[in-house]
Amino acid sequence: MILFQKNTIKIALALIPLILNSNSLAQELEARGGTLLQKVIKEKGLQKNQLGYALYDIKNKKFLDTAHSKTEFTPASLNKILSIYFALRVLGPNSRYQTSLSYDGQIQKGVLKGNLYLEGSGDPMLISGDLINFMYALRDKGITKVDGNFYFVSNSFPEIQRLSDFGLDDQTYNPGLGSLNIDFNRFQIRRVNSKYTAKADFEIIPPVDSLQIVKDYKTFTPGRTFRYEGLKEGKETWSVTTLKNYSYLEEIPIRHPSLFSANVFKTVAKFHGLDLKAPLITNKSGLKSIYTHKSQTHLELSKLAMEYSNNLITESLLIKAAQSLNKKVNSIEQAAIEMKSWYEKNLKELDWKQVRLANGSGLSVTNQLTPEFLSKFIAHTAKTKFSDSYFHSLLSLSGHNGWIRKRFNSKDTSYRVWAKTGSLDYVNNIAGVLTTNTGKNLSYTIFINDFKKRKILESENNDYVNSIRLDSKKWNHQTDEVIDALIEQWSHY
Repeated sequence: MILFQKNTIKIALALIPLILNSNSLAQELEARGGTLLQKVIKEKGLQKNQLGYALYDIKNKKFLDTAHSKTEFTPASLNKILSIYFALRVLGPNSRYQTSLSYDGQIQKGVLKGNLYLEGSGDPMLISGDLINFMYALRDKGITKVDGNFYFVSNSFPEIQRLSDFGLDDQTYNPGLGSLNIDFNRFQIRRVNSKYTAKADFEIIPPVDSLQIVKDYKTFTPGRTFRYEGLKEGKETWSVTTLKNYSYLEEIPIRHPSLFSANVFKTVAKFHGLDLKAPLITNKSGLKSIYTHKSQTHLELSKLAMEYSNNLITESLLIKAAQSLNKKVNSIEQAAIEMKSWYEKNLKELDWKQVRLANGSGLSVTNQLTPEFLSKFIAHTAKTKFSDSYFHSLLSLSGHNGWIRKRFNSKDTSYRVWAKTGSLDYVNNIAGVLTTNTGKNLSYTIFINDFKKRKILESENNDYVNSIRLDSKKWNHQTDEVIDALIEQWSHY
């Protein structure tokens, strides 16, 4: 059975160059009378313009295999390769984010006769567990009560409700981003008292005062699980529909991250015996320091962003890097423009004409790259050293880590494929460096985009659009087989 499958893949690969010149893979196979292959390819449903790839010899600086290599595709998370390299080059590998707690006034017999200030700088990796350090620092300072206000500081780092306007409104991988972020800007709700939404209560985790859940007795638009209702009386409000039964635990993105973070701090402080007033926003800091939390280094954060394809980390690093070049940058879109401008000045060896950048994470269909460009970019940057790590090492290794830990683990590909994957609904991509069985180091890019169905998903949401969306997982799984087969073939170059 295994031999049968391998032979089928080899025959399919041999036909790819011919197939790409026809209207569809299935039509080409029908013309050839390939009954078995026709069945396999029909399951993929690929059209001739949906697949593009470029295999590049890094040492000899030439392409070895291409198809539609100059066509623009949606890169999805492959965009992170450009964003992370940009951030590391501009910011350096060893700097860190800082989140600080300060005060004004005087401390008299344990009472702060003044105000408390919490200020962040965009750290995307602060978690609730880190707050215990602030609590100990307050105790060491002798503060057991605060008479004044509790402020969170609004600084030059922008407050963004959603990383991207892409997709539905309730995706946890598309939260807000601010100067203060905590727990990846997500919260949970726990259903209690009844399995039926109309009768159930929903407890918010963490138990903060700035969030509330309300019930809607009408159905939501297709595919939507939760609906953001805005800020109501200072509370970020989300609704559930009584026409849907929810799981015991559900996760929801945060739209006002600095407000949320400050309220998490307030809640933790209360657990440790310090009652704070409801947080207020200000643009000034306290003059006297209590504690400063430092994040992982930019290099460590970059490795996490690449391995786990984290959108929040990537966009935060992008903004920080762009603002270091241009203080007027105040959005993800502006940061992306600044990034491309930097590249055009600093990597003139590459042709940037067909590069379109709308954000850093790739959570957009506006971003566009060609297979030829990205393969050359990877070849050009792989040996750039950041502290003790070469950029190549930020990619995931087949059979070992990241999204390809369980892929490419045959004797010909295991530990030979370094990759970053990128997927959206009807977008399935991979790029990286391959060490062949003959010892060649080749950079590669494979894009598979169903442009027609992606366009449908960008239209007004309805039952038909949602049905297309629901079918995307099957499509992505099937196109994985095409990607895996190409990598397998290239491993023998």
